[in-house]
Amino acid sequence: PGDAAPGLDLAGARARLGRGELAGYVVLPADFSEAALSRHLVAPELHLEGSQPALSQAVAVATQQATLGAVAAAAGDQAPRLTIRTEYLHGGSGLDALDYLGAALIGLIVFFLVFVITCVAFLRERSQGTLERLMASPLRRPELVAGYMLGFTVLALVQAAAVLAFCLYGLRAHNSGNILLIFGLEVLMALAAVNLGIFLSMFARTEFQAVQFIPLVIVPQLLLSDILFPVSTEPAVLSALSRALPLTYAVDGLREVMLKGADLSSATVRLDSAAVLAFCLLMVAAAAASLRRRVV
Repeated sequence: PGDAAPGLDLAGARARLGRGELAGYVVLPADFSEAALSRHLVAPELHLEGSQPALSQAVAVATQQATLGAVAAAAGDQAPRLTIRTEYLHGGSGLDALDYLGAALIGLIVFFLVFVITCVAFLRERSQGTLERLMASPLRRPELVAGYMLGFTVLALVQAAAVLAFCLYGLRAHNSGNILLIFGLEVLMALAAVNLGIFLSMFARTEFQAVQFIPLVIVPQLLLSDILFPVSTEPAVLSALSRALPLTYAVDGLREVMLKGADLSSATVRLDSAAVLAFCLLMVAAAAASLRRRVV
């Protein structure tokens, strides 16, 4: 994320690091000089935000290279080995790749499983004539969509609980937050997948056509939702597109809770939850609008 402004003091750097506006900052001791460096008397301190390992690693490498260059210039061939003390605000060197990917995997797996099952199951409801018979009843289209959504959500909740339990207790992914809050974010993600599956299944006539929606929906979410690559490093067009994907907000919220220990008092968690909920409501309206009286 952003660069430190000229003249940024220590308190300001800490505040920006806590808000996620900085990937890291370097603190130079008061007696930092070429003479002190050459005698190996002082060493800079590196403070990393830590929730995004790729950015943290880039900052650490750049700091190490710059420090080694300064030491070599000050002491020449007799340059001592200088160790930079590194502190992490979140995470740390004791966490592995799975600990950082745990939150993203929870969101992705729940979204994938729920979307596929909902899309195919709702298509069968249409092809077998069940939905057509319901359309002949006094129920309105939004009520039909809401009923199917509640039915699929029961299965989605079971899947979400199983994925969460396996990730935390089977894979032992790192978690610093409240498990119930994590499950609540999973529920919102499952609702988004359910409604998206109902909406897209309206445009398929066979199960093969429904399956073709899977790569069209899942692949962009995988590539653009801050799972494999940080959104901040993507081109402007792709970064803007990622902000329209519900999985981007779900993954961000899960990382805030699991890696940073955030709760509902966090503005980021509330914003991410509201964004996923808004997507759910949008898909409910879209599914109701696309539900035709003639369904086969």
